[in-house]
Amino acid sequence: VYHFQIITPMAVPANLLMVPVATVVLTGGILGWLLSMLGGSAIAGSVVNPCNALAVRLMTAMAGWFANAPGSFVHLSTDGHASALQPGSGRLVVYEPSIGGLSAMLSTSSEAGGLQHWLIDPGDPIGFSSAGQPLLRHLGINRLQSLVLTHGDFDHIGSAPSLILRYRPDAIVDGPFDSRSSTYPRILASLESAGSSHLRVAEGDRFALGGDTEVTVLYPPRDSDPPSIADDRCLVLRIRHRDWRILLTSDSGFLTEKWLLAHQRNGLAAEVWIKGWHGSDASGLTEFLDQVKPAAVITTNHDFPSRERITEAWRDEVAARGAELFDLGESGAVVIRWNDDRLEILPQAYGRPPLILSRQTAGAAQKSR
Repeated sequence: VYHFQIITPMAVPANLLMVPVATVVLTGGILGWLLSMLGGSAIAGSVVNPCNALAVRLMTAMAGWFANAPGSFVHLSTDGHASALQPGSGRLVVYEPSIGGLSAMLSTSSEAGGLQHWLIDPGDPIGFSSAGQPLLRHLGINRLQSLVLTHGDFDHIGSAPSLILRYRPDAIVDGPFDSRSSTYPRILASLESAGSSHLRVAEGDRFALGGDTEVTVLYPPRDSDPPSIADDRCLVLRIRHRDWRILLTSDSGFLTEKWLLAHQRNGLAAEVWIKGWHGSDASGLTEFLDQVKPAAVITTNHDFPSRERITEAWRDEVAARGAELFDLGESGAVVIRWNDDRLEILPQAYGRPPLILSRQTAGAAQKSR
């Protein structure tokens, strides 16, 4: 019933039904062998072995049915505490599932202890199986309340169809524009099969997650013409817990940052800025950095294409503003934890110290290492 962090309540009825079938299979195998040894190969080959093969197929089908039945198994966290959150607190795990992807696992706990789990961009199938799914198992997360798809790049949403069927999120959240991704029709088919809601969100939409944490969509505007490039369609999200703010811009670039500076200037300030890179346009504008005023920037870093590389000049710009830069290629996954008075940024790579922000007065933050 329990092994390798998995509780399998379905094992009890499965064994009650499958053990007798397995006994028939073993008995049939022994009988066929004895008949063959005693000169009854014709009977063994024409009667016993075919019947035994049917029993094997039945047992295999039963095993698949029990394994795929809803609630057949539940993952537990590795240490028993990884998924635990204090009431009124939250956690965001930022990681790069594969080159070109950027994912985040958001978990919050209300004052009453109710948990919400939002996965933002699951990554491509290989990235999810190698990074995303092990993370969910480590945290003991068996069900998602929401799956957020920021834009249509395969590196960000390629694993969504299978993930929807496995984790059956209550809602799929994506932008207001129809996606041209070849994966999108399979996503729609999966959410219909799973019975998930489909929410098309845009600027101004807001979600209360409990524990005084909310997610606000800052971009794109609902009634605008859809940009031709997927990176220019990215959802821009602000996660806020009381005075703590986290800005997530995904692979947004020049056009999005300029639009936000013109239309959301007062809503951009954040303690943490999580960003990818536009594949073919400039991003991380210094004027945008000045408006966000982050204490920490978490980003990806790739040699190719060149637009997705952190340049030394940009590192210097971040450092000149007193912000810590967390390169996911160097720091590994980054865990952000918060409550009313404290926000911690913990890189998982060995040797990199955490960054801790604490509230001394309302609206003021102090760094410590």
